[in-house]
Amino acid sequence: MRTSSFRLRGQISLFYLLATVLFIVSAVMLIKEYLKYNQSNHRPRRFDMIQKNTSESSKPMPKSINTIMENRTLTEKMECPREHFNDTLLIIALPTYHAYESIPLYELLYRGGFSRRVLCGPSLLSNDSNMMVINTRNGAFLYDCLSQAVIKYPNFTGYLFVAEEVLLNYWNFMTYDRNKIWQDADVISGPALYSGTPDNWEWWASPWGMRAIEKAFEYLVERNYGDIRKSKLSEGDWKPEWDINNALNAWLWNGGGQYKAFWVDKSIIYLPRRHITAYSKLAKIFRQSGVRHALAMPTIMRLLELEDNSLKLYGVAMNHINGTQNREYLSDASKSKDFIYITGGIKERRKSLNDLKIKEYAMGKFLYYDTCPVQT
Repeated sequence: MRTSSFRLRGQISLFYLLATVLFIVSAVMLIKEYLKYNQSNHRPRRFDMIQKNTSESSKPMPKSINTIMENRTLTEKMECPREHFNDTLLIIALPTYHAYESIPLYELLYRGGFSRRVLCGPSLLSNDSNMMVINTRNGAFLYDCLSQAVIKYPNFTGYLFVAEEVLLNYWNFMTYDRNKIWQDADVISGPALYSGTPDNWEWWASPWGMRAIEKAFEYLVERNYGDIRKSKLSEGDWKPEWDINNALNAWLWNGGGQYKAFWVDKSIIYLPRRHITAYSKLAKIFRQSGVRHALAMPTIMRLLELEDNSLKLYGVAMNHINGTQNREYLSDASKSKDFIYITGGIKERRKSLNDLKIKEYAMGKFLYYDTCPVQT
């Protein structure tokens, strides 16, 4: 068993090394293209030295760089995302070791926006101290990553959680209220508890679907009764650590008068610190009941807060056919959407995330924001 574990870890390290080398080669090619253009036009070589409206600007920069850089200037006043999100922890959840090959992409994309970020995956990557090792059963219980992060790193103002298929356009988040929950706008309201099992999605009828949510609900009702009784017996002197009754009322209200299950196919959540205690308790109950990630995460959010008080995030779906091949499509998404959602199975997502246009996209954001000065 130990030999097998060492072999798997060696395979993951080699996999990550090869992915890093390929990414560096792509980055070098992009930088060479830009430097070659600068030499021919006598322009400053540093990306943060590009000036607007100069006499030398009659010839446009290569579109792949021009659309990414968005004409940043030295005199442009802007708040650095890395400074804005200095007290926010970014958690990147990797369901399988196949997703490790995209770690260099995430590092490039998010380095300019988040100085505090951690990875969560099934196996340790070398001796990376920013790696949480959690077996999420190939993503079935991916919310374990957020559950452990809020316990291990309790002092952040907020926690931004994404899975490997979601690419954040975090520069569009600068004005968002970080005291609210942020969640995907496309959450689907499913069936009410004990109303039967629908057949439009395979996981409803599984052991990790409706029956698991009903099991979590039954535990909450029983626990709530116990808390109320204990408080009455103590004449109000004893108070529970968190308000289960309030959570059940929020669930009922968000379900339009019914206790409903909710589900979503994209993993993106921002959780403010004020909800950490309740989230940790609820996530533990849902996990012990065996509720699958796609059902657990959106349902738990509806026990924490009334849906009308949360902030909705809007994304655009892309794959290696409809979007990643088109720079204009990526550029438009960068300006108008909160995130990019890579669709398809494991192989299709890997192909999309390894596409040169996506790497250009991440490289452009790295070059744009990484040199942004942070006030100390």
